[in-house]
Amino acid sequence: MQGGVVRFSTKMLATWQAQIGVRATRCNQRKLWPFGPNLCGTTLAVRLLCKNCELCIEIVEVKMGIYLIEYKADTNYVLGASDQMAGAAVVLRAKGTQNRFTLWDLSYDTGAITLNSSAGKLAIAPQGDRIAPETLLSLAVYNPADPKQQWELLKSPGFILSGADNNLCIDNKNRVAKDGNPAWLYQFNGSVAEQWNFVPLMSLRVVAPDEDLKVAK
Repeated sequence: MQGGVVRFSTKMLATWQAQIGVRATRCNQRKLWPFGPNLCGTTLAVRLLCKNCELCIEIVEVKMGIYLIEYKADTNYVLGASDQMAGAAVVLRAKGTQNRFTLWDLSYDTGAITLNSSAGKLAIAPQGDRIAPETLLSLAVYNPADPKQQWELLKSPGFILSGADNNLCIDNKNRVAKDGNPAWLYQFNGSVAEQWNFVPLMSLRVVAPDEDLKVAK
């Protein structure tokens, strides 16, 4: 995959590295920074294009990874689904909820966010195919050609912008931290309701054969 040119400040690049769980190593020619593969299998490389106060980089290769999407304002909650079926609401779930409702496949290539337990068949999408503030989110049968099912994951690290309209993002409705609180599209304003941590699968550990994966401390 050959990506477009994106500008990051040095601080943003460091945040971006932390969010996707990888480390950068500059090559001898100092033109390519290969990222990964990280522990969950995501491979990312960026090409350094200039050395100004901001780093102008080109995304060279991006692959999919498996993540918990943790609510940054209260890390006892993660982004999840109310059920494993088309039409199910996208909501906050308490950490420790069964993984089939809370693990996501994130593709930095296509922008898709699909429920891992659905084998890529169910994606986060706005209800009623409506791209507008305060539109609730739900699971829809994944259509890779549908821009309403595409999300911008790299432009603003820690935020999930709508690929169809970067002025909108995934937001925890009314900042309510409780199991089942809806997620919706909202005007991108940088509030705590819009900030998420992407926790790679291999940052989790199995505590017992009959228990779900837990976030490693």
